[in-house]
Amino acid sequence: MIDLSKIEDRRLAENVLIGRDGYIFLRNDRNNTIAQITGKKVLTGRLLRAWQTLFELRNAWFAQRGISYYYLAAPCKECVYSDYLPDEIRVSENRPLMQLIRHLEKNNGSKIVYPLNLLRPENNTQATYPKGDSHWNWYGAYVAYLELMRHINESQPNPLRVLTANEIEFTDEPMASDLSAKIGLTDIVTRGKVKKPKAHLILRNNVSNIGNYRVFENENKKYPRAIMFRDSFSNYTMHYMAESFSRFVVVWQPNIDYSIVRHEMPDFVISQQAERFMVVVPDDLGGSTNRGHVAGKVKDGIVSEDQARIVRA
Repeated sequence: MIDLSKIEDRRLAENVLIGRDGYIFLRNDRNNTIAQITGKKVLTGRLLRAWQTLFELRNAWFAQRGISYYYLAAPCKECVYSDYLPDEIRVSENRPLMQLIRHLEKNNGSKIVYPLNLLRPENNTQATYPKGDSHWNWYGAYVAYLELMRHINESQPNPLRVLTANEIEFTDEPMASDLSAKIGLTDIVTRGKVKKPKAHLILRNNVSNIGNYRVFENENKKYPRAIMFRDSFSNYTMHYMAESFSRFVVVWQPNIDYSIVRHEMPDFVISQQAERFMVVVPDDLGGSTNRGHVAGKVKDGIVSEDQARIVRA
């Protein structure tokens, strides 16, 4: 058991929850993850209808242009590794994401790809989330990638290329994870490397988090094109995804930047969001574009002009 009383920075220690067998979870985060997963923080009827409208507008806009749209929700580690939570914390089936999944199925049929069960420890021979991180590891990212690609291929006349596990080299390495680092611990993290990648990063900016922009191009130009609007969970997933598309544009923001979609005119658009972020409905109509996010960070002095510039990778 990790003894939080020995952590020098008590403020940081209060932001982690120590579970069984050395597993560390989120606590006191701005999304109030524990209140969400226990069903104490739920989506109101107004928010559920707002999500429904958002999906209806997205589906209609993309359908008019012959673009296939998919939504991937990255499960909270607390739900995947629920058996390792402290006894007093029980995961509820009435948490916000489950509310939304049921609401969409009942009202407009929109599907959310939510690979919760596939990521659970009992269904894998190795960990899908590190003990000290709130995100999945490279292996967990691969499991999520497979499930997303399964959903895509089920609805397509011509199946897309899917990476096999034999094409990836998984290794365990010691490193600081986002939660373990808060309390000065090192974690063991499974990393994954595509052995013979056909996709290569060609364009990028150096903006961290929201505003980050990357473009991958594949040696096989016959594959379809795609855009992913994402958050930090796709830091690993995008390297697998790029192997399935001829051109893969990856934009870090929750809302759809339709100016990028119009410019790229892809075959597929994919949204990926962490489960804990879904208490806020993305603003596609009034939300900022990628350029707007970057310009705002430059104005606030968060990034420099050089970091904001899109350059050859």
